[in-house]
Amino acid sequence: MHAMKKNLIVLVLLLMGGIASAGAYNSMWSVQIEGRPVYFASSNNSVVIGSFIYNGSWTSWVYMIKNGTLLWGNGYEDRRMSGILMSGNLVYIALPNSIEIFDSSGNFVGNFTPKGKILGLQKDIKGIVIRTSTGFYVLNGNRVIENYEVGVPVAYVNLEQKKFLSLTQYAQKLTCYDFNGNKLWERNFSKDRILTIVADENGIAVSHGYAKEEPAYGYIRIGYVSYMDWEGNLVWTQEIKAEIAGWARFLAMDNERILAGAGVVHLLDRKNGKVITRIETYEDSARVFLKNGVGVLITQNMWRNYGLVYLLREDNGRILWSLKTDPILGGYFDGKYIYVGVPVGERRSEVRVYSVEEYIPKPKTVSPSQINSQGENYWFEKELPAVAFVLILIIFLVRRKRVKIKNDPA
Repeated sequence: MHAMKKNLIVLVLLLMGGIASAGAYNSMWSVQIEGRPVYFASSNNSVVIGSFIYNGSWTSWVYMIKNGTLLWGNGYEDRRMSGILMSGNLVYIALPNSIEIFDSSGNFVGNFTPKGKILGLQKDIKGIVIRTSTGFYVLNGNRVIENYEVGVPVAYVNLEQKKFLSLTQYAQKLTCYDFNGNKLWERNFSKDRILTIVADENGIAVSHGYAKEEPAYGYIRIGYVSYMDWEGNLVWTQEIKAEIAGWARFLAMDNERILAGAGVVHLLDRKNGKVITRIETYEDSARVFLKNGVGVLITQNMWRNYGLVYLLREDNGRILWSLKTDPILGGYFDGKYIYVGVPVGERRSEVRVYSVEEYIPKPKTVSPSQINSQGENYWFEKELPAVAFVLILIIFLVRRKRVKIKNDPA
């Protein structure tokens, strides 16, 4: 018994040592840039980083980096960008009132000035969606192929179902319209403020909450995540349980899971909202990502002298890799690499890149011969144990009955 306890203690220490060593990983490469890194996009071992700084007025920068080498960069005075996307060989940069397009070598391809203020970019199989305060546009390359002026701010566009979402009324009301501007449904979150929305062609996840006065803390933030379909039907609502920071400022969603980045990060089952795991970060929010069967959370809090990064399994929430680093200004996960921006002086930052590819679950591939073998042996592997158990039980009962009859005095 004592030997068993000793082995268990050794195993726990080894596991703790594994996590600690994972947190001590050195970055693959790092590069210093101007401003605070906020927007990231990657493709073909290249990453585009958008950063900005406020010093009386906004100044923005865009950098293209490949395998740790800075290829090119652009600066924009008196303008703060609102998003970056990469599609194939093209880079789309969203400035307040225009879109600039470059190729991966830094050559200018074109620009586009939509009506209204640009709210963000969205990538779709049909093209790049530009969302504005009055409508949306769809670009193929540098050419506009669809244009819809609808007179309301656009939060998300579902090109497949020809519907879009609009967030209005002090971020308390979510409305769905068709492409002709007809209102399909509306959901009012009453006293709750909508913090963020993520959606795909199958459904919509909304983070919302309100502030409640509490004598011990001043105000605490009560937060929820709600999931609904594109017909406006509410499927479930899950409370984000945290002591004082329950607002999920960031959400990530894939086919199976939803990751809510609050003070306590919640991994939820997309189907029913069930909490799979909760991770305490001791921060008021965390950027979150779900890709390739894993989740990533990156804390952001300049008031602390460190930042935390976690990589976890999507199916059960088990932490695979962790990192404690300098205070984090911004971060990103592209499915293979984690990008972390940390401060270097007052105006500059350093982006560090970590490879976590070895921790990502590999898809199971089966050869035709294995498929045939599995088909032939399926009965023996899956059904035989159950059949054998039933036969043994029947034999046992029959033998027991025979013994009882034999010993019966009558």
